[in-house]
Amino acid sequence: MPVYAEQKLVSPLALRFSQDHVRSTFQSQDELEAAIAKIEAEPVDCADYDVLLKADFPAIEVQRARVPEDADDGGGEFWFSMAGLLLYCLQRAAVNLWPKRAAVAVEALFGEGGDLLRKIDSSTSGVCVGLLCPWDGHREVWSWRQAVVPTGHRRCRAEEASLAAAQVAADEGKALHQLHDAPPEPGSLQALLAAAEPPPCATRAAPPPPSFA
Repeated sequence: MPVYAEQKLVSPLALRFSQDHVRSTFQSQDELEAAIAKIEAEPVDCADYDVLLKADFPAIEVQRARVPEDADDGGGEFWFSMAGLLLYCLQRAAVNLWPKRAAVAVEALFGEGGDLLRKIDSSTSGVCVGLLCPWDGHREVWSWRQAVVPTGHRRCRAEEASLAAAQVAADEGKALHQLHDAPPEPGSLQALLAAAEPPPCATRAAPPPPSFA
């Protein structure tokens, strides 16, 4: 069966890593931090999110996969991505904005012909990842849940953090058809077609009745 893709919106914090480790392709910590800083937050026309993350790399591919019931988090179906380093950058950017509810456009795959599901090899069910840093040999263990604890204590009220966490949990449980469609990229064929649609016809006022005075 062929694999298809749809562009959808999802919280990057609702996405899981498919591997235990990812190796940074950046040559220094400064280069990595600069790449994360380039991810911009734009307004988004969707009530479920506050901002839309825009990065200078292509949309990452994600696919739904089942975690065994004997996993630490109780198992279930979740969204996974093979693009571990890019997902790490997106999650870092989302945590920097916490408790704002950040979304990102992804290529959501469906069908049974892909090989993502066969490559999931994470001992933590994808909730954290080890980042191997070639510039100093350091291995950083990243978990967004751990990262927002001090951030949330310092910058937001408990109810704001609860609302943000609830949106992440909701996205984790959503099937493909429940995710919002991503807005078309400016200049894309879809955007041009949408812009070319004629506006709805204005209702004309009825002419006044003839006067026989």
